[in-house]
Amino acid sequence: MSVAAGSTSLINDGLIISVDAGSIQYDLLNKVQVLLVGGGGSGGFGHGGGGGGGAVLYNPKVVVSPGGSYSITIGLGGTGATSNSAINNGQPTQAFGVTALGGGAGGHETGDDTSGRSGQGSQGGNNGGSSYNVGAATTTLTYVVPAGWKISAGYTGGGGNPSTQFYYGCGGGGGAGGVGESVRRDAYGGGRGGPGAPNDILGTMYYWGAGGGGSAYGSPLYRSGDGGLGGGGGAGSDGGSGSNSYAGRGGLRGYNTGGAGGTGNNQPGGSGGTNTGSGGGAGANENGNGGAGGSGIAIIKYDGPQKATGGNIITNNNGYTIHIFTSTGIFAPFSSNASTNGAIVYGLQDLSGNGNHMHSSGNPTYNTDGGGSVSFNGSTQLLIGPGNAITNISAYSDITVDVWFKITAMPSPSNWVKVWGKQSTSNGGNRTWGLWYNPTALGPGAFLYQRNYNCFATTAPSTGVWWNLVGVSNRNYHSIYVNGVLETTVQYDGDNPTNTDTFTAGYGYAHTYHNGLISSARTYNRALSNAEILQNYNQMRSRYGR
Repeated sequence: MSVAAGSTSLINDGLIISVDAGSIQYDLLNKVQVLLVGGGGSGGFGHGGGGGGGAVLYNPKVVVSPGGSYSITIGLGGTGATSNSAINNGQPTQAFGVTALGGGAGGHETGDDTSGRSGQGSQGGNNGGSSYNVGAATTTLTYVVPAGWKISAGYTGGGGNPSTQFYYGCGGGGGAGGVGESVRRDAYGGGRGGPGAPNDILGTMYYWGAGGGGSAYGSPLYRSGDGGLGGGGGAGSDGGSGSNSYAGRGGLRGYNTGGAGGTGNNQPGGSGGTNTGSGGGAGANENGNGGAGGSGIAIIKYDGPQKATGGNIITNNNGYTIHIFTSTGIFAPFSSNASTNGAIVYGLQDLSGNGNHMHSSGNPTYNTDGGGSVSFNGSTQLLIGPGNAITNISAYSDITVDVWFKITAMPSPSNWVKVWGKQSTSNGGNRTWGLWYNPTALGPGAFLYQRNYNCFATTAPSTGVWWNLVGVSNRNYHSIYVNGVLETTVQYDGDNPTNTDTFTAGYGYAHTYHNGLISSARTYNRALSNAEILQNYNQMRSRYGR
């Protein structure tokens, strides 16, 4: 791309990421998407039915107030049943004035080789499965929820085979997306758990609130029930002839996979997947413990960079910020859209328009130096952006990475610091692209552009001043620029790594953290020319005293 004489604007052609701490704006939050899932019910004890899945509630437009505080209560899964008298329903998940009830416990025998009882669905979001010689539970629950909420709940668990059939099986627990199975299609095995309710609030279609599998008895040839689609626990097997007995498998396509049942006499059922709201699998024989129900979850999602605190996990996906509550907590939207000196920086907005917003880890703070920058403590703090198709620069393709930063203190002992880059979260994994510094490398210290190959600058880093580093890959040539000046070009004939890992500022999941400031960073999906790199440098240098 040619540059017009006298041009004073930053280059935007090919820009895929652009963050700038001088432009921090926390737009105040008014509406959020919310998914609530109740805890799953326990699987039944010995010859038991599968536990029912928790209720699933979803609302795409929940109104919130800036500066507000909203309690989020996460329902626990029912504790695995250890006796015929245990009725361990899942607990409710509550938020924003609504309740996602927990799943019902699976039924279990009342004594050796006697008829069991139906699941406890009337006490939960979905019915547990019945033990043998008992029909499917008929009690369902009618929800009354405020307008705007979609409810997935109230499905019945499956019934057990009659005692006149020696190879009797027990029913699967009801799921938030459908009923539990009464009789397996391959004859007398235990019933599969009902499927969970599908929802893609996390950007991937998961199934929530699945039922647990019911146990089988009487022949090693018949499998105990599998957990329902979405993380339901599989039932334990009755042993039979040992290796020929088949335990139920844990349900797949959940946020977490359900546990498989044990194989052998009196084996326990598998647990429902953690934070899926799925029911536990039933125990085998007379004394197999029921699997525990999976705990519930709350997920809150909104457009743009982070605008609230709260949640065990905060992440970004396709331009959205997502708060995941795996345990009870508080969701609190910001009350102000301005950053003040010393305040925590919760994230940076992607100014390129591609939605690659960054969120913080370790609470770095705002600093007015450099027209606005993020201050890192050198031990725990970084900014994290999403890994997606836009930032996944393909092998052999061109790229330009550009960052302005200041070093407050060099790492001691000497080590490498990545100030801006994309890489695997495991130390030693792919280093897709990145800009680094080291106080002693090559003798006086060095700056480095790395894209699966090292390209060292000749200038040595120092503290207390602003630096602009630019790395460029043009087919198989890698170049590094320091303060607008090309210093080194190397040829590399191998493949460049490509992945969908996150990109970061202040730390690269290897070596050590940055102690200093980072003000702005940009990445392009093409190789900028010398003139374009100099144009960007000249446009920014006065802001940084260069």
